[in-house]
Amino acid sequence: DTERFLLVGRIDAAYTDRTLPEDQNGDPLPEDGCHGEADRILSDGLPGPDWSVTNNDSHSVAYRDERVEAAEEAWSDCMRGRGFDYDSVDEPINRDWPEPAGEAEIATALADVDCKVETNLVGVWVGVESEFQERFIRDNSAELQELKHWLETVYRNSEQVLADADR
Repeated sequence: DTERFLLVGRIDAAYTDRTLPEDQNGDPLPEDGCHGEADRILSDGLPGPDWSVTNNDSHSVAYRDERVEAAEEAWSDCMRGRGFDYDSVDEPINRDWPEPAGEAEIATALADVDCKVETNLVGVWVGVESEFQERFIRDNSAELQELKHWLETVYRNSEQVLADADR
């Protein structure tokens, strides 16, 4: 508990009523603890980035796209034509297969790959996902540039702190 308090300071609701200890010079530790101080040093005081800009789940968005759904349906039909009844590409992956891989799992995997090639499921999915990612990058260019600048600053300053510590 004490270690956490020193790390995050009084910004954590659990510690708002606690008195901050003093450093070796008699100065109180920062309100946001050692973590806050480290952030300020490493970021040159730049405001923290908007991490929400990284919440781009293009994989799931693409999976719900009608083009990917159609390709997955074609894959499912292909699998059925080879004697395997799967509605989703996740089903054979998430199935509880015995260890080591047996004939049934190997046959399923071979049919899965063949059907993915025949239906171009992976190509369609990657193409759709790429569209979403390109749009996301275009729509969030400024925020992504700010994040890049912040990360480069932290990286550069981290290297300097580590180099100074080695002296």
